[in-house]
Amino acid sequence: MKSFDTLTNPGLVRPWRIFPALLLVCTAQTQAQTVYRCGSSYSDAPCPQGQALQVDDARSETQRHEALQAAARTRAMADKLEATRQQEERAQQAQALAAEQTAKAEIRQREHLARQQAKAERLAAQVARERRRRMAGHPHRDEAQESPWFEAVVVPPMPRKKGSAHPPERTLPGPVQSASAPASP
Repeated sequence: MKSFDTLTNPGLVRPWRIFPALLLVCTAQTQAQTVYRCGSSYSDAPCPQGQALQVDDARSETQRHEALQAAARTRAMADKLEATRQQEERAQQAQALAAEQTAKAEIRQREHLARQQAKAERLAAQVARERRRRMAGHPHRDEAQESPWFEAVVVPPMPRKKGSAHPPERTLPGPVQSASAPASP
């Protein structure tokens, strides 16, 4: 049975029939090739005042095969070196990106600390203003002794019982020494 191409186009040329002919033509051209020297350049087309040079490949088939293998090894090594270079460039880019991110994080942290410090300074100024405002109504108070966390309160003494030589003991929370107990060194 004939293929569909043969039935529809009987003049169709098959590539597997042409390939051997092309191979013969290509090898014939590489055997005896004329190159023209035109000044400081070379060309395969004749040029005015150009000199024809005969270029023959005098190598044997084994030598040509070895040269092709050497070229393939060189090409493979070049590809490997290029891959290594690209990998190193990617690593350098990653390091640069990490360094940039670290620097940005440090800047953000410094800015955050500066904002916190400014906030603490504003709060301290506000406390100082409030203290001055409170002290303005009390001229007998000394500002140096004023504390926003502690205010001393004077407790009036307890009345003595009739007939008692010592004042009564007070019960206060925490460890308190009584007036009659000697101070320990």
